[in-house]
Amino acid sequence: MKYCEYCANELLENGRCPDAECVHNLLVEIYEDIDALKEKELKEAGEDVATDVTVEKGA
Repeated sequence: MKYCEYCANELLENGRCPDAECVHNLLVEIYEDIDALKEKELKEAGEDVATDVTVEKGA
């Protein structure tokens, strides 16, 4: 089981904290937005997104 670094609640299956107001959920959304922007930029630049290697968040 994984636990939230901020409030110690057990994380849900989707990686979010069950406390809707927890900062962890905001950070998850920010990382998702960053990944989406990076993918969009790569597609616009004509690079193959499938070969892009990303580091797991929290590693």
